[in-house]
Amino acid sequence: MRDAGETHDAKLWGEMAAMGWTGVLVPEDAGGSDMGHAAAGILAEEMGKTLVTSPFLSTAVIAATALRQVATDRSKAALGQIAEGKVIYALAIDEGHRTRSRRDRVASCG
Repeated sequence: MRDAGETHDAKLWGEMAAMGWTGVLVPEDAGGSDMGHAAAGILAEEMGKTLVTSPFLSTAVIAATALRQVATDRSKAALGQIAEGKVIYALAIDEGHRTRSRRDRVASCG
């Protein structure tokens, strides 16, 4: 799969959405099942047993948890898309200047 440039099995992700797994942390009024983090943990544990390659953690857990903290129409729509399996999110962290080597910092100081 990696050699083909794919990050996950899209068909499997669609099946997960059909079973409601992608909406496990999405509120019911946004189209999810709102079963909580314990249920998400059980799903993740079972997927881990077979090394499933999916965006479950980044999308159904991390993104859904973050979006639940924002009470806007846009976040509710995004949560609905997660529950439907229509979007995939990824976590990105900008470490800024901390990723530069010490030599670069010294050189940039003059």
